[in-house]
Amino acid sequence: MDGRLHGDEVVIDEEVVRSLLSTDCPELADAPLSPVRSAGTDNVLWRIDRPGRTALVVRLPRMGRAADALRAELPVLEQLAGRDLPFEVPIVHHRGDPTSAYPHPWAV
Repeated sequence: MDGRLHGDEVVIDEEVVRSLLSTDCPELADAPLSPVRSAGTDNVLWRIDRPGRTALVVRLPRMGRAADALRAELPVLEQLAGRDLPFEVPIVHHRGDPTSAYPHPWAV
């Protein structure tokens, strides 16, 4: 058993996350990483600790349909950023594209 929840799920481990960060966000590539325990089944989350600064979260869809949801959500989050709303909206720090190491879009 390799920890996957879905038959069409890609394996997402620290090596994959660091590879993506090294390529797209080199300033975050060496930061401490830790998996986030979640009851969700669509995404794998990794926390990026930044001493003295707010931690970030890498969101990586486990499969294609979750990637489609991320593609739809990111533009909405970016449109809502900075607006005076009665609730907090996650700030998109980075949009990542698929690579040979990971076949879906991802985000920080």
